[in-house]
Amino acid sequence: MTSGAAAPATMELDEKNTTLRSSYEIALERVASRPVVPAEDFRRSHAGGDFEDLRQESADSLDPTGDFFVREDHVSIQAKSLERHGQFERPSVHNHGPDEVKEEAARKEELEDLTDMPVLPTPDAETYEVACHWGGPVFDYGGYARMNRTYIFGLKNLGALVRARPVESITNVNEKTERYIRTLAMADVPHKYPRIYGMTIPDVIAHAGPKILYTMMETSKKIHPEYAERLNLADEIWVPCTWNRDVFKNSEVFPPIKVMPLGVDTELFKPGAEPMKFKARGFRFVSVFGWSYRKGFDVMLQAYLEEFGPDDDVSLVMSTRFVGQVSKKAHDRILSDFSYVKSLVGKPESQMPHVALHSAYTRDIDMPRIYAAGHCFVLPSRGEGMGLPYMEAAACGLPVIASDHGGQRDFLDDSNSYLVQPDGYFVSKREDPPFRNMAWISHFYEGQQFPHYGRPAIDQLRAHMRHVYENYSEAQEKAERLRTKLIENFDWKTCVANAYRRLRKICKEL
Repeated sequence: MTSGAAAPATMELDEKNTTLRSSYEIALERVASRPVVPAEDFRRSHAGGDFEDLRQESADSLDPTGDFFVREDHVSIQAKSLERHGQFERPSVHNHGPDEVKEEAARKEELEDLTDMPVLPTPDAETYEVACHWGGPVFDYGGYARMNRTYIFGLKNLGALVRARPVESITNVNEKTERYIRTLAMADVPHKYPRIYGMTIPDVIAHAGPKILYTMMETSKKIHPEYAERLNLADEIWVPCTWNRDVFKNSEVFPPIKVMPLGVDTELFKPGAEPMKFKARGFRFVSVFGWSYRKGFDVMLQAYLEEFGPDDDVSLVMSTRFVGQVSKKAHDRILSDFSYVKSLVGKPESQMPHVALHSAYTRDIDMPRIYAAGHCFVLPSRGEGMGLPYMEAAACGLPVIASDHGGQRDFLDDSNSYLVQPDGYFVSKREDPPFRNMAWISHFYEGQQFPHYGRPAIDQLRAHMRHVYENYSEAQEKAERLRTKLIENFDWKTCVANAYRRLRKICKEL
């Protein structure tokens, strides 16, 4: 097997693409084939009804296919799944009369015995340069899930044998992507091969082979002691930026730490996408983020509302959602926070500049259209593991205004972007008021330091926004330098190839 040139990495499969094959399908080619029920047919025929019917449950609930499980070499169904969807009721264990016995026998005949399924063929993992287990959230549109999908697909495109280990979460990806990942979860990869956990921290770190934790943390000086203790259970730690490497080393984390940068698909995120249609004015600042205090939306809004007025042909377009609540409460929370910031500015409503809110879920493939609708990306975040939206916006050709703090410092500097300096640092506490509270976001933020953005930072952000608005040709020159840097050093194909080389070395040493 040779690694060859990497196919373009992607975070979600094109529903029209039918050429990708699972590791399981590759294994079938390597051994004598046996009759096996295709995964899709199995799910549709034996899931207690048509698969689409099962998907009628709340999108926020665990997927009903979670009742499927793989034990060694055959597939079965938990009785719970069939009960839940009304296929049968569990028979009583006592007082069986003749009629009840007949009914129970009839019920058993209606259910196919899946314990007699053919054994799945075992792939010869020794013929692969790289074999691994890759776990973590994969089905949602959060940062970790997007990262994990890209590595799973990218490593497989390079010829690795990958077993997906999904951590269940809300499902945002299309059905083809979900089905493909669940098929990869059936791949038979021996446990001596490394397991990568792509997440903040798993509840359990247990694996026979090398345990690699691919994680990040947004705190400033050190990390939470409990987080450090759990990191020390891993054999190796991957972080996306030098910022995290230094903070982890400063926190008594002892396993080897490798900087494995995250990247951007520069073939997807590039200038020229069809802009998404927003009701906005001529010049548009765009910001993409999850609605939380960590992202610095309060600093951004205050600077923008203070600097611009109704006579400026400008809009701030925020593509954001409040992740922790259902739709209406989330929308109300955003409006409430926005009203609070407006009260700090103290302008009458008639003197406020235009702000637009885009709160719908956006598919990975449509994200470039959001950036294409803007002229400049702005986000004064209080902490980033890497800052993927900065990368995506820059790859689409937008000038970037960002905080000079966190993982984005590996690719942002004064020559290619506009940076906002922190005024100092504050310690997050659980009892802090809402507009200073970081600890509610994560237990590992409690008692940790984050950058403070007060009046000097707000004024600096105001100046940057005004400068880009009035000197756009200069801003575009900076944007071009940044895009070139990303293409040369932070394209996803480069990042996946780095992971492949590291895993190849680990596998060779087993």
